Amino acid sequence: MNNQIQPRRSSQVRFQENTILRVSCLGLAVLAGALVGTLLTGFPAPVPAAALMPTGKDNAPTAPSHEAAVNPAVPPAPSADDETTLKDTWLNTLTGLEFTPFDQAAPQILKALQCTDRDVRLRAVNLLVMFGDNAAILPLLAVAQRDADAEVRRDAIGALENSGLKANLTPYLLAGAADKDDDVRSTLIETVWSLSPDQRDEFIGQAVNSSREDISSAAFEMLKHEYSTQTVKLLLNVYATNNAAGIKKANDVMNTLLNQSFANATEAAGWWQQHQGEYQDDLTLKTADDASTP
Repeated sequence: MNNQIQPRRSSQVRFQENTILRVSCLGLAVLAGALVGTLLTGFPAPVPAAALMPTGKDNAPTAPSHEAAVNPAVPPAPSADDETTLKDTWLNTLTGLEFTPFDQAAPQILKALQCTDRDVRLRAVNLLVMFGDNAAILPLLAVAQRDADAEVRRDAIGALENSGLKANLTPYLLAGAADKDDDVRSTLIETVWSLSPDQRDEFIGQAVNSSREDISSAAFEMLKHEYSTQTVKLLLNVYATNNAAGIKKANDVMNTLLNQSFANATEAAGWWQQHQGEYQDDLTLKTADDASTP
């Protein structure tokens, strides 16, 4: 064993040792700092917000639409179920108007006549009949007569038949006569002959002399189906106009009803005056029993 006592280090040596130690510690601190920095910068960078946005052409970010930004929950178009609910609501509303004064019901009926559902519009037209002789229904019926659906237009003409109105219906009847649909014109014939004689004569008098060929022809065609002495009287008025085209159409009807034709008003009136006593009101010939009946 070496028990030799080591010589005491000088202060200069101790200073050098302390200096080396401090430098080493400083180096370690710098190294640790560099390592921490490397570790920190080695983590993935945060993803930019633009990278999460939808991309368009060439992967360029596309901003959300203005509509989506302002109104993110834009409701879809109404589904069939929604339209069915709307229809049922309208039908229930119209049913509830049956006992409502017309001036209160009219705004709702007008809206119903503009509904996209045909059944609602039909129900609105039929509801107008319930208001009977109130002439205020006529402007609403005029709306229905312009409907794209022929069934709605037909019911609008039919509503005049049951209305009991005393007003001038000629403008509405003329619109029916100009309709291109056969069912509408057939309903017009039924309606016209259900009206009062004054209303009927007013309409036919204007229709047969109308400058519109479709209206005039419809009126004469209508007369072909009405076997009555009243029809003959209406035709005599046509002869009195001395209009060649009108007389030709009147003769066409006379041939159908009585197998007769005339050149002018004088001839037509003279024949009828001579033979009208031979006919019943429906233009059937009277029998001997009919002649003896007072």
